[in-house]
Amino acid sequence: MTKVKDITDNAPNPDTIEILEGLLEDAKSGKLRSIVAVYGENDDSQRHAWSLDDRTSPRRLLAELTITNHEYITNLGLLEQDSILYKALKGGG
Repeated sequence: MTKVKDITDNAPNPDTIEILEGLLEDAKSGKLRSIVAVYGENDDSQRHAWSLDDRTSPRRLLAELTITNHEYITNLGLLEQDSILYKALKGGG
């Protein structure tokens, strides 16, 4: 009988660690008061979480989340090379 070996890549992402360490430092100093997070785990499952402080404007936080969503969608289209913007930048139809 063949023994199955788990070959999941559990190596940490250095960019994620750097961002989280910076956010943690800001949170501990009181600079970061609220956060909205979306994250992907090593099995490609997706999660989200948030923590809102009364001193944070929910509307401004939502506006920033909307801008982030737009930037993510735009960059995803460029990375996957299938968006209208990508085709326009490449000189295609």
